[in-house]
Amino acid sequence: GGRALFRHVPAGRVSADPVPVPKINCGAMSVSRRAVRHLPETRALERATSRGPGDMCGDDMAAAGNRAEIIRSLFAAYLANDRASVEAAFTADFRFSTPYGENIDKPRYFAECWRDSGWIGRHEIERIMVDGVEAFVTYRCVARDGKSFRNTEFFVFDGDKVSRIDVYFGPSHQDGELVRQER
Repeated sequence: GGRALFRHVPAGRVSADPVPVPKINCGAMSVSRRAVRHLPETRALERATSRGPGDMCGDDMAAAGNRAEIIRSLFAAYLANDRASVEAAFTADFRFSTPYGENIDKPRYFAECWRDSGWIGRHEIERIMVDGVEAFVTYRCVARDGKSFRNTEFFVFDGDKVSRIDVYFGPSHQDGELVRQER
């Protein structure tokens, strides 16, 4: 009890090469941190425990890194309009919530929320923080027409599948200027 696992992944692109990271203390043994494929500035995985930050063992690190990669893969699948991959990443009892709808189930999500992503120019993932089976991702979405918005999404995992996503909207911009949204 009282342990929390944090995984912070800063902005940037996905790299094909693992990032070398230092060894950490896992109780009586020392284990090399296995990097997930991110930029070199990826911060070390940290665990807040009674022994202090940086004390994380293999399974926790692998789970955090894998969940961060699942999130990155989902964003890539959205951009590629790869519905099959997104659908496969969700549990059968998946739920989705936004300010527009709460606890939307998987069939309704794909019927009402899924749309062609051809309007999106890119996603800029600013950070991913994993805490056990939960994760936050903050990103900026830039549309092909110059409009952009910044959101944070809260993910809940069941194993390697996403069981819930809650979306929190940020401000929208057009050509660098704030676009006021109707309430």
